Amino acid sequence: MSETPHTTNQPSVHYRSRLKARIALVCIVIAVLLAVVCVSLVLINQVSERQSYAHAAQDDAALLEEEENSTEVTRATYPIVNLVDLMGMTQDQAINAIGHGATVEHTSSLDAMGHAKEVTIALADERASVYAGTPTVVVWLNSQGQVQSASYQAPTSLLGYGSLSFISAIEDEDLVDYVLSSVGLTSFDTSQLALPDKSQYSTYESDRKTLASEEYTFSGQGSAANQAYTWSVMLTYDYTQANETGNLANTIKQVHVTLTPLAE
Repeated sequence: MSETPHTTNQPSVHYRSRLKARIALVCIVIAVLLAVVCVSLVLINQVSERQSYAHAAQDDAALLEEEENSTEVTRATYPIVNLVDLMGMTQDQAINAIGHGATVEHTSSLDAMGHAKEVTIALADERASVYAGTPTVVVWLNSQGQVQSASYQAPTSLLGYGSLSFISAIEDEDLVDYVLSSVGLTSFDTSQLALPDKSQYSTYESDRKTLASEEYTFSGQGSAANQAYTWSVMLTYDYTQANETGNLANTIKQVHVTLTPLAE
């Protein structure tokens, strides 16, 4: 009686090797897919954070406007330059009168509006922040070298208005009146001045939702020492840095005032 050969159900060595290779390949594919998913999640999170930062400053701005009743004008760091006093002075006299480290930053020759020379003077001793920069005075000289028109620009924080919203600075805290009085005008009427619709002084970023800047210029006439002047006051809020950093404190707030005597 012959013995029946014994057969086994165990996979061959070759089969086991192929199975291990397939398992290893599947693990590699899964690992790659997981890596791709993780990278995608990180990128999505970064985009989301950038978008939230871009709107964070605007959310803060809205909250600030709601809280204006509890926000007060603080004491100015230093007085605004009296532009009326500069009229008729020579360039050197004006620089001495301005003080605050007044340094000529730029000069240019002119032949328009009766001006012969434009001189930009930086007040080197004053600086609001790395973003807001240094206050400046610009004087326009006639052919005799005398100041016949002048302007002053400074961060609102140096004037005590740094924490206020654009609307509040003008409508609630009378920034225009304060500036005109500070530059030397003794008589002017701002009772009819009012901001137009927000769309007229606001610009937005490409998404048409994120506020990029607010800017508006008021103008009129006033007088001092029996001399009549035309004046303009421009307020500018630049939200570029605030949007990039998500910090409303980085808004660049500037006020710019110009005086020009009227011919008698």
